[in-house]
Amino acid sequence: MFKMNCEPLSPELSKELCERSKTALSVLIPLLAFSSSKALQAATLGLLLYTVSLHALTCMGYFLGTSIFTCACLHAVPFMGICVIATIELVLLVRSPCVIFMVLVLCILPPFVGGLQRIWRIQGKASAAHLEGCGRTNRAVNTEV
Repeated sequence: MFKMNCEPLSPELSKELCERSKTALSVLIPLLAFSSSKALQAATLGLLLYTVSLHALTCMGYFLGTSIFTCACLHAVPFMGICVIATIELVLLVRSPCVIFMVLVLCILPPFVGGLQRIWRIQGKASAAHLEGCGRTNRAVNTEV
């Protein structure tokens, strides 16, 4: 079962999250430039501002004392927003209900599953680092985790 990791964010994971937010920024700028709808441009601009703020705070080390789960969730927002905006753009271009349904299933489901796997991987990395720091590598032996 999924267990929330309340350990503080490490500097290594902070660097990785900083790189991920740069990737999100690289995708959001073209989305803003080529969006066909004014409402989607406004949503993309809001997401862009959120991502810039998140990137700046992460690079400055603001989240170093924050739990890993919280940071992973905060950094998942830009990528989920990109997927939703791109899907809406596709729906606006295609008028067939059958194609719209297939686009929604094929465009939203994989990033959602990938985002969940990413959160679990970050949780697992931090737990492994914590166990190594305690001098124990077996979860069954380590009752503190």
